[in-house]
Amino acid sequence: MPGFQSAKAGDLDLVRRSQPTERHSVEILRNFTFKRKSVLDLLGTPAAEVGVAGPQEETDRRLQAGEAERTQNARIRQRDAGGSHATEDLDPREIELLWNAAKDPEGQILHDITLNGEAMRANERQFLDGADARTAAEWLGALRRLEGRGFIEPLSGDRDFFKVTDQGYQAADHLGGFARWTAEAIVLRAHYLNAPTQEQTISCKGVIAIPARYFDDQVGVDRAVIRSLKEPRSLLVEGINRVTLPNWDPTDAEFKDTITGRVEQFPVTGMQLVPPARLKLPIVE
Repeated sequence: MPGFQSAKAGDLDLVRRSQPTERHSVEILRNFTFKRKSVLDLLGTPAAEVGVAGPQEETDRRLQAGEAERTQNARIRQRDAGGSHATEDLDPREIELLWNAAKDPEGQILHDITLNGEAMRANERQFLDGADARTAAEWLGALRRLEGRGFIEPLSGDRDFFKVTDQGYQAADHLGGFARWTAEAIVLRAHYLNAPTQEQTISCKGVIAIPARYFDDQVGVDRAVIRSLKEPRSLLVEGINRVTLPNWDPTDAEFKDTITGRVEQFPVTGMQLVPPARLKLPIVE
């Protein structure tokens, strides 16, 4: 019957309108929680004792969440910085090889074996020419380690050419303190206030400067990045075989670059013998 059907349809519509929607349910729950907390506060009962978060707890929770977010962001910045810490473990051979590869116009390292012997070249620098067995092994080891770090990758299955990767370029950006000079001798001096200056000349085959090393960055509460020096920039004097080192600590090092003719001078503090035949002089900056 039409009247009966209309009444039924109206009843169904009334039921639909009387049922609470999901949004209304959320609002009801929020109002209940607020009123419950207000009543408890009026009665003097701490909200935390009955499972309702108080203002201080909410503040602490937000502070902890913010600190966790800042820590995560700092880790992301450190990862995206590429070589800032990846370069900390590089030895002098790796540093020099990566630095030259990044300076190479094609960003490449050539490594091949011919009838004339084994060769490795980057940025017009020949690394194996005139090298003894140990030195050659160090350069080849540096090549393998740079590949293992993801700083270079082979361009073909023959592995004759290696190309610097994006991570390699990022790491090389942190090697700005590197430099190489061709020198045949270095003069070490120790200056005193109330005593004559001591001096000794040592024969060598070359001098390089290796960048400073730092501890891992620490992020403070104020989000400031704290960086602590682990090891200062240093001079590494190569090829000092059969040399008697002075029994005093030098405060000054001077040498002449035989290619440019320029005299280089650095204030230093102390010295350290590095096997097999290198002398390390920390630079005072």
